[in-house]
Amino acid sequence: TGQVWKEAITITKSGSFKDAKEVVGDVVGDLGDDATDYVGRTKGPFQGKVVGKQSADGKRGYRIDYDEEKGAHINWWNGKEKGAIPFTGNLDQAKRIVENQVTK
Repeated sequence: TGQVWKEAITITKSGSFKDAKEVVGDVVGDLGDDATDYVGRTKGPFQGKVVGKQSADGKRGYRIDYDEEKGAHINWWNGKEKGAIPFTGNLDQAKRIVENQVTK
């Protein structure tokens, strides 16, 4: 049987993308100089686009995502822990962030 990880949902005070990104930095830490781009894999608005960054070994990282349940959010993972940090904005806002490469 596979390991089921409980996802931690973190709500920031302002709900802004900037605040969400700061929390992600605290949770996943420095991804290192050899960090690689994370490209959206699932079907949807971000498939094939650079949506985040991950450590060279893939064990830590984050990606911008959008779904009906959580809205615009950043998914993160650090070893066996994972979570999501919602930020204000709709799908268009999330697309703009991805297209402007604000994930740097």
